[in-house]
Amino acid sequence: MLEPLKQWICDVCGKLIETPEDGYVIWSDDKNSHYADFKIIHQGQCDKTPTSGSMSVPEFLGDNGCSNLLSFLSKGLIRVNHTEVPSTISPANIDDFVDLFRRLQTPFYEEARIHFDNSELFQEFREENDRYVYSEKNLRQIIKRYGEYQVQ
Repeated sequence: MLEPLKQWICDVCGKLIETPEDGYVIWSDDKNSHYADFKIIHQGQCDKTPTSGSMSVPEFLGDNGCSNLLSFLSKGLIRVNHTEVPSTISPANIDDFVDLFRRLQTPFYEEARIHFDNSELFQEFREENDRYVYSEKNLRQIIKRYGEYQVQ
């Protein structure tokens, strides 16, 4: 089992990112000035392609990490440097951004998400509300029922 909020699965090579310090979050800006293509990768070995933006995983963890993630949605009411980033920039796809947010802030989400395309899992939760599946209890159940990540 992955150590929640301390280990991730690399979006480039599919192997285990063993510590937050080994991880890097990358993204691009699309032609409409929207953040897109969020990935968590191994820093150094899997970040060979140029991207528009990047930050180390530890910068997205805990309370400060939550604040950094929220800055993708809004620069907030206090604008220190008005010329740094246009206020219109935002995620191109909110679901992709929320997936990144949960991977970095929700215990057990990273490991459970590898099973989200399982049709049995879909049937199991199809009658539930949208928030129910993402509770820590249910994410643990998904891992237990459908299998743990096998370290590559």
